Amino acid sequence: MGVKNGGWFPGELAPSGQRHWRSDWFGIADGMVPWDEILTFLADSGYDGLLSFHSHYEVPLEQVLAQTRVDLEFVRRQLTAPVGQSIA
Repeated sequence: MGVKNGGWFPGELAPSGQRHWRSDWFGIADGMVPWDEILTFLADSGYDGLLSFHSHYEVPLEQVLAQTRVDLEFVRRQLTAPVGQSIA
């Protein structure tokens, strides 16, 4: 299962007055996908498959590694939480 998260931001206004939106990648705990709920469900269901982290961060390598460590720790906390209990 691929694990990544993203979101949308309001951008500038076009000359017509239409709001433009842009997307970007977030840390696993910070985007639109409710990974706390998904990971809790997977743990409660006995899922024992692979989780593949998709780090699409467009920052220097050291920042990518640091964010990936944060993402991994978030996922570990969720998967080791007591059954039925999400830990955000």
